[in-house]
Amino acid sequence: MADKPVLQKPPGYRDSNMATPSPPPPLRPQQQPPPMRKTAGMPSSFRPKPKRGSCCRTCCCCVCITLVLVIFLLLVATAVFYLWFDPKLPIFSLASFRLDGFKLSDDPDGASLSATAVARVEMRNPNAKLVFYYGNTAVEMSVGNGNDETGMGETTVNGFRQGPKNSTSVKVETSVKNQLLDRGLAKRLSAKFQSKDLVMNVVGLVAKTKVGLGVGGVKIGMLAVNLRCGGVSLNKLDTDSPKCILNTLKWVNIQ
Repeated sequence: MADKPVLQKPPGYRDSNMATPSPPPPLRPQQQPPPMRKTAGMPSSFRPKPKRGSCCRTCCCCVCITLVLVIFLLLVATAVFYLWFDPKLPIFSLASFRLDGFKLSDDPDGASLSATAVARVEMRNPNAKLVFYYGNTAVEMSVGNGNDETGMGETTVNGFRQGPKNSTSVKVETSVKNQLLDRGLAKRLSAKFQSKDLVMNVVGLVAKTKVGLGVGGVKIGMLAVNLRCGGVSLNKLDTDSPKCILNTLKWVNIQ
């Protein structure tokens, strides 16, 4: 039996027995990335500054090391100087003191004093290798103590150089003429002068000078010092030569 020809299905024909295919899912619109926000620029005062800590630390370390080295070298130089030269301070003592022409007058206007004070100060350099230089020295002398202290004038002694192991005697002379005094003070001074109980202050000598060192012909600095001799009576000066007090900065006693 002959095969029947297969009839072609017309366009748009749908078979009811076949499952209806599901429609394709709708296309989602492609998401755009969120727009970039423009950040506001920070003020210059809030911007972080470059760190300088390492540079400062380096500078501080260099300064500290330099200071330590300088101090160490100074200590070494001082130690060598002391070991080599064995420096000693000069020694001052009051060798003599006298009053020439001591005269107290009682005038209608009051008592008056005329006298010449002569002092001799011994200066000794105990060093074997060091030289001392003395500047011009302003000297004042007085007699009496406490409220009875009376000025005997002032003078200036020229500066000089004192070599090693050298002793120098310096003569100081001052005078007063018709210096007015209280009558009670004049009587007390006269009585003490007659009994040699009058206190001298080179025995009243106050000297302001400058002292410097010399090493190998080189002068090393000049230090301002005050020298005070005396504070003893004329009786004691006959048998003793009191040492003088040497100080600097008005309060530091160095001898």
